[in-house]
Amino acid sequence: MLSPKNYQDYPAALRQLYQELDGAPQVFRGERDARPLIGLSANYNASGSCIARAYTESIIQAGGLPVLIPLTTDIEVLRRYATQIDGLLLSGGDDLLPAYLGEDPIPTLGEVNPERDRSELLLVAEAVRRNVPILGICRGHQLLATAFCGGMYQDIYAQLPNAQGHNPQIPKTLPAHQVCLQGDSVLARVLGLQDGDAIQVNSIHHQAVSRVPKSFRVTALAADGVIEAMEAYPEKSILSVQWHPEQMAYAGDVLQQKLFAHLVSEATLFAQAKAVHRSVIVLDSHVDTPMHFTPDFDLRQRGNTLVDLPKMEEGLVDVSVMVAYLPQRERDDDSLRQATSYAVDKLEAIRRLTFAHPDIATVATTVEEIRRAKELGLRVIVPAIENGYAIGKDISNVARFGEMGVCYITLCHNGDNDLCD
Repeated sequence: MLSPKNYQDYPAALRQLYQELDGAPQVFRGERDARPLIGLSANYNASGSCIARAYTESIIQAGGLPVLIPLTTDIEVLRRYATQIDGLLLSGGDDLLPAYLGEDPIPTLGEVNPERDRSELLLVAEAVRRNVPILGICRGHQLLATAFCGGMYQDIYAQLPNAQGHNPQIPKTLPAHQVCLQGDSVLARVLGLQDGDAIQVNSIHHQAVSRVPKSFRVTALAADGVIEAMEAYPEKSILSVQWHPEQMAYAGDVLQQKLFAHLVSEATLFAQAKAVHRSVIVLDSHVDTPMHFTPDFDLRQRGNTLVDLPKMEEGLVDVSVMVAYLPQRERDDDSLRQATSYAVDKLEAIRRLTFAHPDIATVATTVEEIRRAKELGLRVIVPAIENGYAIGKDISNVARFGEMGVCYITLCHNGDNDLCD
């Protein structure tokens, strides 16, 4: 066993190593390591998944804990990584498969790795759905443009007239050209600069983003017009650059290290937000999903509604109050009976669709039931009614709806009924 009293029997180098280990600060049970977990998308070679040390060291120096996400096509594995990490760094590497751009390959397309493309595009989708902060570097910058349906040059020199040298024979730790910052961007603020300022960057690529996705904006340009940086703020904490800041940061460039400090800062905040979600009951008090129920609707399937069980899981929402919404119609006796019947049908559908998945969801009517469900890891659906029109003129319907688990009834919606205007 590794015990200090035995070290004297060990070779000097091994003894020194273990003594150094014993002298390092220890995290004890109950203490929380404040460093966020930063996932790195893996590069790939003949030996398997790998990553350059410059990436991991830049994250460590910024205060993060890097973890390599291996190349895999297992969606469930990628989903679990996206759930566990606090930030994501998309690393550099091979060209991207033009099929994901809706294009055929041109003759000068470089080497591609379709398996890596698929793996990383799936990883990005899962991370974005959870609002994980992302930093894209070189290929990662291009991957983000592809994932969000932007545009790409398969080969800058074949497709962009007057393109400058973007892959010169210059050591990758040294600047190759300058880029000009565009607008009041997060990138400029992170670097402590402003619109119009220029910085020196390295350059190791022959593909580039030709058009940013709709939800992004350009934040840096090269002299020949190549998009060197983009970001998705304020909608998403996503920033990407075409150059390789990890190589310059690893060589001591303080300015480039700020990009990793930004990622770790965003990831720290994200980790804190997740901790809040774990410690409290998060409740969405009004969800209109039942409006979209069809005979084949499935709450477990991710769909076009704003809320379903996958989105509750991704957003760390424990409880959704799903309402049986009634549009305001006529107020004659027959119409009122139809309104009540319609509400009952929707409430029964809410229960039926929820109880169809007892392994992940349940219906609750009390606070204690909600607390118990959270302990069990279940998402909770609570029924409600939007528009007191459902009551009609029969006050006994209030008790009837209560017995069906309804937690509230809004008095009216967008029209007058027999309860109020």
